[in-house]
Amino acid sequence: RRKSPGQKLRPVDWKNERLVKFEKEFYRESSSVRKRSSAEIKQFRKDSKITTEGEDVPRPIFKFSEAGFPKSVMDGWPIALSGKDVVGIAQTGSGKTAAFLLPAIVHIKAQPSMKRLDGPIALILVTTRELAQQVEKVAREFCSNASLKCRLLDFLETKDTNLRRCTYLVVDEADRMLDMGFEPSLRRIISQVRPDRQTLMWSATWPKEVRSLARDFLHKFVQINIGSQDLSANHNIKQIVEVIPESKNLPLADFRRGKVNILVATDIASRGLDIQDIGYIVNYDYPTHAEDYVHRIGRTGRCHNKGTAYTFFTSDNPRTAHQLIKVLEEAKQKIPKKLEELASHIGGGGRGRYGGQNGTKEV
Repeated sequence: RRKSPGQKLRPVDWKNERLVKFEKEFYRESSSVRKRSSAEIKQFRKDSKITTEGEDVPRPIFKFSEAGFPKSVMDGWPIALSGKDVVGIAQTGSGKTAAFLLPAIVHIKAQPSMKRLDGPIALILVTTRELAQQVEKVAREFCSNASLKCRLLDFLETKDTNLRRCTYLVVDEADRMLDMGFEPSLRRIISQVRPDRQTLMWSATWPKEVRSLARDFLHKFVQINIGSQDLSANHNIKQIVEVIPESKNLPLADFRRGKVNILVATDIASRGLDIQDIGYIVNYDYPTHAEDYVHRIGRTGRCHNKGTAYTFFTSDNPRTAHQLIKVLEEAKQKIPKKLEELASHIGGGGRGRYGGQNGTKEV
């Protein structure tokens, strides 16, 4: 029987480990931010659809010059720089990669020099190799020594690397990690990281499974919600849903021939694609969960661009009609009469939440 990755790893007795001291508080509030009134901050967060939770949350910055970064790194989040654990709930394509990468660079530069056989100081965990390559590409725009490591558990088991020096941990797309069954592997990896680390967890949704993970691995974290706290579809995407009689016989051959500006989305391609000029998404089948739908259509409408998502919804999956209607309602989209009829015949929905931000959608 094949063993699952990381089974040979043993819990670390952190109380008896000699750990290198590290710094994680770098944020120095500028005078302009300090003088900002509560009314200004409240209005800014209201206009930007941002809510925060937690103790001693730093005031938001309105422009890069207020961030307190070194001149070579003029971007990032004051919360991350303050050394606090962070939970960020943000829609796809919202630019969160830079939000955790740039504070990571500041964090790394402030630590004692690396010694031979030391492991990484900053560790970023993502769902797929393709997404890891994208994060590495962004990282190399700011620093030259970013490294891409897949099969991390294998490297830890064979002692090719270790996480004793890791003091800055990022878990990206936490909801998707759990959906893909990575929770056991994720817990094994995090068990190898010192408990006094700084942890940032990013997720497009905030279901109870992700909340449980945050409670287990983050300490007195600050939560920042960008947009709706519900499952949030990008409002820059125009969503079009057509209810059809059969799920397998729709003639999509024209979409597959020639060069057309349309992406036919599948679960394989629903994550990790970051192509800014995709104008259209076609969902041949509606996915099992609303979270997957939001991530599929999130391949368009990125970086404040507009996009359109077509979804073919069949009578084969009426129990998910309620989920889709909630997503469409939150994003102020047109709801097809046939979709409402399907939902009314069932009277309940499956697992899933709903939401949206920044754009228009039609059905």
